[in-house]
Parts: sequence; C-alpha cells; structure tokens
Amino acid sequence: YNLGLLIDNDGTRPQEAEFAYRSAIALRPDFVNARNNLASILSFQGKHREAEQEYRIALDIQPDYRAAERIYNNLGITLAALERYQEAHTAYDEAIRRKTGFADAWFNKALLFEKMGRLPDAVKCYEQALQHIERKASVYNNIGVVYHKL
Repeated sequence: YNLGLLIDNDGTRPQEAEFAYRSAIALRPDFVNARNNLASILSFQGKHREAEQEYRIALDIQPDYRAAERIYNNLGITLAALERYQEAHTAYDEAIRRKTGFADAWFNKALLFEKMGRLPDAVKCYEQALQHIERKASVYNNIGVVYHKL
C-alpha cells in the first residue's frame, strides 16, 4: 500500500501503482484505503467501470468509513466520466451529506451541473464551494465561465 502511495504520488507510473494497490488488496481484501486509491488510479487510466466497482466495494466493506465522503466524491467523478449524470449527482449529494463543508464535492457537483446545462444550479454549487475552500481563483474563474454562458 505505501509503495503504491509513493508511486502514485510520482504520477508517471500508474500501472505500477495499480499493481501495488492490488497486491495490498490481495493480502487484505477489506483494506478500504487501498481500494479507494486503486479506483482512483483506474479512473485516471480511463478504466471507469473497474473504478466504479472498486469504489462500491470499498463502501460495501465499510459504509461508515471515516472518509466515506471522499469515496462518494470520487465515485461521482467516475460516474460523470461514464455520463451517468443522475448517479453522479446522487454520489456528490451523499458526499456533501456526510461532510457539508466538503468543497471538492461542491465543486465537482457544479462541474456536473455545467455538463447537464443546469447553469444556475452550477453557480449555486460554486458559491457553496467558495465558502469552504482556501484557493478560490479556480472557483471564481468557473463562475465567470458559467455567467458568460448564461
């Protein structure tokens, strides 16, 4: 698992990170962190269906996992990549329900609403993200893009 983190942080060797996470899971199938990280690597490689499966297994193993909001957020990103927008919306809502001030989930939900053409809703989500994020420049930029589209 730790080897996977080191390789993953490098960002240039996703197959090696995938192998390390799979090795950790082979030794300990209930290792939620390893499953979440494996799913993220799979999604990064465009293997979204496999990623979705790993996120769902992680949530099934430990539904009340201390950082489940991150898994739900990541699941939302993957589902959006699969163009399953309503399911992505539900995943983001669950992430936000678990941690109201989770700026990443608000930001990703806003991006989703943009894809869906729900621009006023996107602005509302970006405004929520602004309340919970330190680096605000990208959020303000995206709000400007949405207002330009309106």
